[in-house]
Amino acid sequence: MDLRWLLRIRQLVQRPPSRRQAVLILVTIAVCIAIVVIEAQVGWPDAFTTQRARRPAIQPLP
Repeated sequence: MDLRWLLRIRQLVQRPPSRRQAVLILVTIAVCIAIVVIEAQVGWPDAFTTQRARRPAIQPLP
């Protein structure tokens, strides 16, 4: 573990985040997990899939 991480942990212990900030972080994590689970169960929607543009065929010079 890096010294920087130890200092961050020390700062979190001395000055923990407010209840509102903790709830916001937990809700964000829960939404991300819900999106991953829904995507795994249902699949990726076709509306969000882009169609690759076809490259034009290279024409040989005459």
